[in-house]
Amino acid sequence: MARKVLGAFSVSVLPAIVAAQASGTLPTAYTLSGAFPTSVYAAYYNDPTATTAEPQPVISDPVTHEVFPYWLTNPETIPQLDTYEAHPLPPPAAGSQLLQYAIQQISTIANSSVFAGDSCAACLAGLEVAKFLALAAPEQGPNLAVALCEAFDYSDDCATEYGVYTLGTPITQVIAYADVGGYDGQVICQRYFSSCPDPGTSPLDLTNWFAKPKPNPLPPPKQPTGERLKVLHMSDLHIDPRYMIGAEANCTDYLCCRPGVYNSHSPNAVPVLTGTEEYGFNFTIYTGDLVSHDPEQELSRDYDHLASLWEIEGWLSAETAQQARTHYSAYSVQPPSAEDAGDRGTCQNFLRCRPSSHDCRRISMDPWPRPTGWDGTNALKNREPLVDRYSPHVIAASSLIYYANNATDIISWIMPSVTPLTNLNSGFRMYEVDSGTFEVLDSYTWYADVNSFGALDGQTEFGPTYQLEYSAREAYGRASTMEANSTLVQLFNTYQGKSSVQSPACTGECIPAKICYMRSGSASIAATNCPSGYGSVQ
Repeated sequence: MARKVLGAFSVSVLPAIVAAQASGTLPTAYTLSGAFPTSVYAAYYNDPTATTAEPQPVISDPVTHEVFPYWLTNPETIPQLDTYEAHPLPPPAAGSQLLQYAIQQISTIANSSVFAGDSCAACLAGLEVAKFLALAAPEQGPNLAVALCEAFDYSDDCATEYGVYTLGTPITQVIAYADVGGYDGQVICQRYFSSCPDPGTSPLDLTNWFAKPKPNPLPPPKQPTGERLKVLHMSDLHIDPRYMIGAEANCTDYLCCRPGVYNSHSPNAVPVLTGTEEYGFNFTIYTGDLVSHDPEQELSRDYDHLASLWEIEGWLSAETAQQARTHYSAYSVQPPSAEDAGDRGTCQNFLRCRPSSHDCRRISMDPWPRPTGWDGTNALKNREPLVDRYSPHVIAASSLIYYANNATDIISWIMPSVTPLTNLNSGFRMYEVDSGTFEVLDSYTWYADVNSFGALDGQTEFGPTYQLEYSAREAYGRASTMEANSTLVQLFNTYQGKSSVQSPACTGECIPAKICYMRSGSASIAATNCPSGYGSVQ
């Protein structure tokens, strides 16, 4: 049609211009004829005049030979909605293609001269690529982890360590939810790749975490009753169903005795040693783990089934069991009150005051399966505001002190493990807790000397012996005397390994380091202020 319009222009205007050029002069203006040059089109729907009637030619498509109807060009009937021609887009890439692109892009970033002087920026850029893959094709996340492990030589067995049944899946989850271009990414790059400086501890705003603010002023504190509840705390059974009697114990491949025994004899001496044969414990805390340390087993959790078992056993209500199913087996329950002290035998994995009922000033028992500060190497940096939300004493997973309002408000206990992995003795603990205040009045730790287990071979009359290792009150008295009496630190070091012959001695810088760890109760404080390298006895 544009060609036809140009034709009309040529018929009516160009002849005059050509004539003017022939005479050697160009006109400064020219008036067109009022009649439309109808010879431009073969047929019209109307009688065009160019000034009183808009030309409505009969137009056909030379490709389809379709004749366009009059209403399509009539200004009174033409459709008022414009249509836009679609511009071509590339086809969606398959997950396997996205994986290859991600590997290529991260390799390019790692080797780019643009990032040569900025390892932090390179790491963050690589995380951005990984995040897009985790969101667009999450099934490829573990494959990316394995490929990058192999490309950058992070492990001797990348497929086992970072595959879909091991670390690959949780890595994909973390990357998908993390703010990889911001604080989360800086923490990941600092902790796992040493590519970024430590970003410090981010403020933790708990404003919208709870149904209502923390009571201010607090309700009056509970009064001691003098009645002592007995609370059993066990952790880290790591039962290995592949354990085989007579297998090689001094193996070069992980796991031994197999593969390996971490817990060949569970401590059935517990009721006898704790004086609970007749009535049992008032309640029990168990802070994991159950399965063996195989890479495939360590992160395997059937949360739905576990929650159902807890509900069937009467440990959790139906409502709380559903909470456990939804939150990777984490849940919150009220600790039993003094009136419930007779309801014995309840085994609880996580105990917390419910977020909706913070008027209580009773103790909050908040077991965590990993230390939250200790020597500064743990990633959970800003737990203190959350701990401060609750009441003054916390049973957690070595003793730590949490600071609030410049005071030592909260004390944490680290639980010994039943498994001796690695270089430890097997142990468990009982707390004596006041039934009114839920303050921990004392703790008792028992252990079995794993180094003596070889003497049990070839007979069935005797099993392992669990013996009292220490009472915390009798062993330490006031912990503040540790600086004046370094033997208390060395004693603590012994107890940290449950009196294992494999535990290294704590001398020299180790002594102030351990004291510093205990005082910090915070990964940030410990990392900034404490000597490093003395956190473990394993």
